[in-house]
Amino acid sequence: MKKLNQKGLTLIEVIMTFTLIMVIIAGLLTIIMNYRHRISIESKRLELVTYKNTLTKEIQDDILKLGLREINEEGDCVIPDQFSSCSNIVFKNGEEKILAISKIDDEDPEKELQLLNNKYIQYGDTKYPIKDELPENPPEGRELSDFQTIFLTEGSFVQKNTIQLADDTQANIYKIDIYLEHIDYEDDFGIHIVASDVALSANSLVTDYGYTGGMQTYTVPATGTYKIELWGASGGNKGQNPGGMGSYTKGFISLTKGTNLYLYVGGAGSENSIKGGYNGGGASTQSENGSPGGGATDIRMVGGEWNDFASLKSRIMVAAGGGGANSEGKGGNGGGLNGYDGTSANQTNGTGGTQSKGGNTKESDIATNTIQEKISGGFGKVLSDAQSGAGGGWFTGGSATNGGAGGGSSYISGHKGCAAISENATEDNVTTTETTSTDKDYQFSNTLIIDGDGNLGDNSVTDQTIMPSYDGKTNDVGNKGDGHIKITYL
Repeated sequence: MKKLNQKGLTLIEVIMTFTLIMVIIAGLLTIIMNYRHRISIESKRLELVTYKNTLTKEIQDDILKLGLREINEEGDCVIPDQFSSCSNIVFKNGEEKILAISKIDDEDPEKELQLLNNKYIQYGDTKYPIKDELPENPPEGRELSDFQTIFLTEGSFVQKNTIQLADDTQANIYKIDIYLEHIDYEDDFGIHIVASDVALSANSLVTDYGYTGGMQTYTVPATGTYKIELWGASGGNKGQNPGGMGSYTKGFISLTKGTNLYLYVGGAGSENSIKGGYNGGGASTQSENGSPGGGATDIRMVGGEWNDFASLKSRIMVAAGGGGANSEGKGGNGGGLNGYDGTSANQTNGTGGTQSKGGNTKESDIATNTIQEKISGGFGKVLSDAQSGAGGGWFTGGSATNGGAGGGSSYISGHKGCAAISENATEDNVTTTETTSTDKDYQFSNTLIIDGDGNLGDNSVTDQTIMPSYDGKTNDVGNKGDGHIKITYL
């Protein structure tokens, strides 16, 4: 092909070179435009952060300094066509301030552009304008609202809940939620404030339940998030051998106002008694050599007698109890996913419960000179007792003839590794599933299990004293004594 210049470039080479240069230029322009867009978005984000912080601080400062009496939608908020949403904040000194969102009228085309470009939140006498970037005239066939970049919630933005505090004081909890979002990123830059008409401390929203030997009921006082903590009971000692310690479970759960939770606080096994600890602790058949097991502590959605199958099946959280000790060995600690075995010099101890079955009783067969095992633990209750009583749990531990009994297993709905009861399970055929929860409406998040040996729920060793005591003053290895329940409204 004929050369076009002294360097010998052909026409094709010139065209290819020109095309490559144009591609590079186009790429550079795209990078520059994208960078400018990101800078613009970041600038808008910083504006919204400042906007949110300024307005939130002003409202919170007033609530702290003046004291909140109530938030309502009466008074000056009834001015027609001024606001799309509005509430009156009334303070204890009698002062009132309006908190409102500007009215956007889609039915008036002449005002629509002006109103969309003049969005604001008003607090008191001050209007806080929201600067937005909209086209002067929308393209044909498109609505102006298609081009909004900042979105405000419409409708009521104040929620009120009434709760009963631990000292029987009635308190109103107000939640202010004004969502303010930008189309270019997912962050929420809204005004979100929680306030009450009474002075609340952390303890005023906590309800404690100790051992009573019977079912107790907690009626959810307000729709919201709750932290629930359980402590299982310990097994009885025997001489120098200690009974197994109880486990600890914790989780956060969303509950609806008016829902009833049925609470069963485990009772500790006693060295001086043959009676099993309340709520699943196994009895002792011979108090001279063995002690009873500690009961589990649990929360259920169906009430009834502690050993009723329908009630046991509805459990959403269980903290295991410890096994009873024996003159020949220690009781097994309440477990996480699996309970601990009791101890014995001649291997005739009870084993721990698991997520799918109860523990075993190990007995010596003189004729064959072997150790035989038989299931003695069950779903929530012991199937057969022996000298040392098993610890209660999701599945109880195994009782023991001449050694320490096994501890029960713990359970939290939604906790990794836990196995729920099958929907078609019966009292005579208790089957489990691979899922962590039978009831999807009641699953916990941010869950934690600490077993009676002071380790995490999967039996991983920590070598640390990490179990909180229910009075919040100390940390222990495991829970000793009766069980406990603490429910905190968040």
